[in-house]
Amino acid sequence: MVLEEVVVVANRVESNLMETATAVTAFDSGMREQLGIENAQDISARTPSLTIAPSRISIRGIGRPTVALGSDPGVGLYWDGVYNTENDVFSYSNFLDIDRIEVLRGPQGTLYGRNSIGGAINFISKQPTQEWEGKVVAELGNYDSYILQGIASGPVTDKLSVLAALSKIERKEGFQQDVDSGRDYDLAESTYGTVALTHDTTDRWSNSLKVYTRDGSTTPENPYVLDAFSTNFIPIVNDVETGTQLNFGGFFPGESFVNTLQGMTRDNPALRNEKDVSIDRKPFVDNERDSAIFISDYDADSFALKYTFGYSKFEYASDYDADLIRAKDSGLDWSQLELAPGLPVSLLTGYTFTPADTTRPFSQSLRSPRMSCSLSATSMAI
Repeated sequence: MVLEEVVVVANRVESNLMETATAVTAFDSGMREQLGIENAQDISARTPSLTIAPSRISIRGIGRPTVALGSDPGVGLYWDGVYNTENDVFSYSNFLDIDRIEVLRGPQGTLYGRNSIGGAINFISKQPTQEWEGKVVAELGNYDSYILQGIASGPVTDKLSVLAALSKIERKEGFQQDVDSGRDYDLAESTYGTVALTHDTTDRWSNSLKVYTRDGSTTPENPYVLDAFSTNFIPIVNDVETGTQLNFGGFFPGESFVNTLQGMTRDNPALRNEKDVSIDRKPFVDNERDSAIFISDYDADSFALKYTFGYSKFEYASDYDADLIRAKDSGLDWSQLELAPGLPVSLLTGYTFTPADTTRPFSQSLRSPRMSCSLSATSMAI
């Protein structure tokens, strides 16, 4: 049995994986196909010390301390050398146009700069080929899910080659159900397309351009509890030692939010089936990304010069039912909630009972042009 050589760019230059002095795990396209790796969970399961969750990645326990989009992560993500803060790349297209994924463990600040104290993850794209080739993927699964994908690559002229790929992934039935509306939650849809061009301008100079777009839409599971609802009114609580008031009536001690389940008139449907909820607002997560990567390489006898430019526009919006119930089932009496003794909340809000709904909307837009230039010596003659 002969082991295939795996080439990585963990140290910013191509080298054999076995000769690279870095704690790195690499997955090329052949290995991913053999192991059935298609998403973030598959990568995490086969990479030591790597944890991937929505909006955050950690290596050896070091990662983004919050789930705020656009905030500084502790693990840097790089697609063809272009930095990115978000991990939506893992859910684009089952890595259809990705040639290799590299996970570098441990501080990588020397080579990769800020936001890589936990490590870095490299995504290296498939390059246009010198002969025409292609692949079509069609899959059907349970929960009314399907995958339709196609990728083609080949020469246009003696110097210009092109690669084009298109992917559609969708799951139409969910794992969670609203017992009142009959709606399914935990649905997913992702449409992805890319075009890459490579131009061998001279024997030493080459230029490449990659543009891609992704439109993702999910109806995620709404947060819910498996225990019986706590429906009792929360009284004012005083510290047993000092007598200091710890909360307003109806509010959790030491917290600034109210227990919206007080006075609830029906049982928690999750007690009968953990997949059931009863809510007003249909949860959603929508995200779109439009990106471009331009790379110019010049290879001389004694040095190599590389210029990289990247642009990315990321749009994100989400919402879910934060009170976990329908307003019509709530018996929360806002006249009992006091901001101060004798000052009920209802005098300020005008609400006698609970408002129509309590939700948790969020939206963000990011635009990030990035560029870099590197010079590396390949050999020196004296």
